[in-house]
Amino acid sequence: MFITSIVTEQCIVVKVNHETSARSTSSPLWRRAIAEFLGTGLLVTVVVGSGIAAQQLSPDDVGLQLLENSLATALGLTVLILIFQPVSGAHFNPVVTLADRLLGTRHRPTEITAYLVAQIAGGIGGAVLANLMFDAPTTIATTDRFSAGHLLGDVVATAGLVLLIFALARTGRSALVAPAVGAYIGAAYWFTSSTSFANQAVTIGRIFTDTFAGISAALRARELDPSTDVTVVVADEYPNFSICGIPYYFTGEVQPWQSLAHRTAADLEATGMSLRLNTFATDIDVAGRRLTVRTPDGRTEDIGYDELIVGTGALPSHAGIAGLDQLTPVDGVHVIHSMGDTFALDHDLTARQPQSAIIVGAGYVGLEMAEAFITRDMTVTQLQRGPEVLSTLDPELGTLVHDELTTHGVEVVTGTTVTGIEKTPAGLTVTGTRAGQPFTQTTDLVLVVVGVRPNTELLERAGARLGAGRAVVVDEHMRTGLPHVWAAGDGIITHHRLLGQTYLPLGTTSHKQGRIAGENALGGNRAFQGSVGTQVVKVFDLVAARTGLRDHEAIAAGYTPSTIAAAADDHKRYYPGAHPIHFRITGNTRDGRLLGAQLVGRRGTEVAKRVDTYATALYAGLTIEQITELDLSYTPPLGSPWDAVQVATQAWEAQNRLAATPA
Repeated sequence: MFITSIVTEQCIVVKVNHETSARSTSSPLWRRAIAEFLGTGLLVTVVVGSGIAAQQLSPDDVGLQLLENSLATALGLTVLILIFQPVSGAHFNPVVTLADRLLGTRHRPTEITAYLVAQIAGGIGGAVLANLMFDAPTTIATTDRFSAGHLLGDVVATAGLVLLIFALARTGRSALVAPAVGAYIGAAYWFTSSTSFANQAVTIGRIFTDTFAGISAALRARELDPSTDVTVVVADEYPNFSICGIPYYFTGEVQPWQSLAHRTAADLEATGMSLRLNTFATDIDVAGRRLTVRTPDGRTEDIGYDELIVGTGALPSHAGIAGLDQLTPVDGVHVIHSMGDTFALDHDLTARQPQSAIIVGAGYVGLEMAEAFITRDMTVTQLQRGPEVLSTLDPELGTLVHDELTTHGVEVVTGTTVTGIEKTPAGLTVTGTRAGQPFTQTTDLVLVVVGVRPNTELLERAGARLGAGRAVVVDEHMRTGLPHVWAAGDGIITHHRLLGQTYLPLGTTSHKQGRIAGENALGGNRAFQGSVGTQVVKVFDLVAARTGLRDHEAIAAGYTPSTIAAAADDHKRYYPGAHPIHFRITGNTRDGRLLGAQLVGRRGTEVAKRVDTYATALYAGLTIEQITELDLSYTPPLGSPWDAVQVATQAWEAQNRLAATPA
């Protein structure tokens, strides 16, 4: 695909001497206007067409593309000047017409107007014709090359050309105008491509994307260099939607579904990037720098790139559940991982109006969807394989979440492994084991949310190496090890500040990784500073959060941890509305360094922001004692002189000091 900027791009600037201009005025104005229209149109056709042809002839060498484009431009311009100079003066550009008037040729306002209209119309027509010749879509862009650097290049190129022609006119060497101007323009194309319609950017970045990482990379690339030609290949037609917000669409708190868009397609295209929606990437030719895609009409197309950023994300895990591959949303069995999944579930809820649901899995999305189904007056059963819901927390805190679910009418069944789902005359039957005994329950609708697995097929087939969690291995700069191929998001390993390489897919991490990949693909050297696994979820009126490591994770990583439980009010008790926050703090007994924190409290107790304090401490490598010394804000309605965060760390210090005291 080739995008041509028509209106704001500078075309070719040509100026002839006064003697020739004076002679050309002997022709009728209509003939001169037609000559300018034809000459400008043919010139732009040559410029744009040769640029597109150069991309096809030399897809892997941008320098050679520019050389081929510049030679064709110089030759075409020379020929066109020789043809049209006797008729109209061969201006072919509004700048030259105005410069000709300023340098002394007495054009009447009607003549100038006729020339300008003819040149603009010819330029547009020539660009459209060239794109039609090569079956390439034409768009009018106003931002692709608008930057101080490009503006300066255009001004310098134009001024240089006007001075060249003025010198030729003053010295009476009008016979040299055509070859001199042709050579000048060709050289300008070659050295700067500053006046080139065809080569609007030297760097062509192709981004195959999941929502977070790919769009972040594209936005960063366009932010750093607005001339960068960025094409984003998206498998569906929803390029930047909040998957994390889907449960709140089903609760009715977010309406309509379009509100889930971080940015609309129009917003993204307004930044200058090109979107290829409903386009599926199938293969990467690493050596040839070509991305093979399947277009919406089923055709196969190769797209060349200078740098490729892959953000294919993750896929829903099926956890070995029999029947899940055969049953679909039409049968009432759902996953919830994309906008397509969202529409399928929404249709099922509206069309069949199921009265009961089983949710397999009690992680973040499963808990949020339990609340959504309850708000729709459905009977909800939540099945969890582990001993308690929300397995990212210690069971002591998971119990608080369990109680919140039960209070709001969710039947929670823990210690249950689901092995199959079957469609029966009575409904959907879920089977498995619980405490070693068979488990069976029938329902109207089943939602399976048992985690994700990295979507690595594209990169793995291209030769990328897999690591933790069978995710693609990248370094801190998001390099895959394949030349000119970068990756970010839920399909790659996570660099963790406490664990090293692991797999921990999070939206916040994907955004950061994508931004880094977009910057480095343009020649940057930014490194991802690492995750600490900060997470938070709202479950009805309760908020649960964690960051860093739990006790067993710290032991596995080689630390010597100690974990304590604590509770503290969110603000001074004498001020109305105080609620306790329950903590579990994990620290390293060898050096007192904070290793992790878990929090559960009522909504409004600022659990999310308090876990961020611990996350900041983890990032900085603070000890638990140093957290106690932090200067945190205080006013009775919002906190205490010792914030709840510090009350918990003081409890860790006290308990471990006591443990270290000889009996």
